Amino acid sequence: MKYRHTQAGWLMRLLSLTLVVPGLLILLLGTLNIGTGITAGTLLLVGVLLALMSSLTITVKDEVLRWHFGPGLFKKQLPLDQVTAAEATTHSALSGLGVRVGPQGTAYVVAGGASVHIDRTKGSSIILSTDDADGLIAALRQAPVLQGVGGEAVNPSNAERPQAVRSPKRGHR
Repeated sequence: MKYRHTQAGWLMRLLSLTLVVPGLLILLLGTLNIGTGITAGTLLLVGVLLALMSSLTITVKDEVLRWHFGPGLFKKQLPLDQVTAAEATTHSALSGLGVRVGPQGTAYVVAGGASVHIDRTKGSSIILSTDDADGLIAALRQAPVLQGVGGEAVNPSNAERPQAVRSPKRGHR
């Protein structure tokens, strides 16, 4: 099965604009000196980085899970034969956006809300923010390499499990 989904991080796009516009205004309208140059450069640099990381694209193809920010930053991949479990969870935007390393694993986040927590055979877990958690889990479940894994290893979201970030095992603060 082929799966491709891009989630836009609107908060990151808004933050990017609030940094880039003042940076450009300082450069164009201000008197340039070392202080204003450093300020404008910093605003522009951080604003552009936020803009480049304002979307997360996830694909499942050829028995490989791939994900990247924006036009291709931080490209990562995971062979599906290394996936041992995947389940829907949530992630709060207040705990940070971008690449977050924590006790539950490495999270790639562009917006708060739905995420998929992926356990793997080698290394720490991966948390991917997506507004299509059930679609990603269905794509993982349909992959030929995971056909024999069954429903217990790759679980869609369910009503019994509270969708909160406070879960000690799956919550990501």
